[in-house]
Amino acid sequence: MSATLLEKDKLFAEFVENTFSSDRIRVVKGDALECDVRDFFPLGTVKAVGNLPYYASTPILFHFSADPSPFERLVFTVQREVADRLVATPETKEYGASAFCCKRGGISPGLRVLAAALFFPRPQVDSAVIRLLRKPAT
Repeated sequence: MSATLLEKDKLFAEFVENTFSSDRIRVVKGDALECDVRDFFPLGTVKAVGNLPYYASTPILFHFSADPSPFERLVFTVQREVADRLVATPETKEYGASAFCCKRGGISPGLRVLAAALFFPRPQVDSAVIRLLRKPAT
């Protein structure tokens, strides 16, 4: 197993690279929205895990889950309200394009809430870990 780490913050990327880089870990400095997901197809079954910046969570989720996508599983920490919209059901106020696209795209969201007190510095909002599993094509 190997890992590719994508980090936009150049200083943090350099820290991670100097601390964890090995034959099995590659650090890519760049923006997730500019990442060409097609580069991951040769790797076979791929999973993505990350702590997404709250201001860009939805675009990054759609970028990594849009077809064609090599990712069978996406596990991300996002702002609680974004997660609530992803798992919303029809006829609720949270239901909208995000939930519709997830269900239409064959993605089953899972959810685990994280209180703001778990983070340092403490954010003003709660977070949630979401797990998006792509359903096999039928």
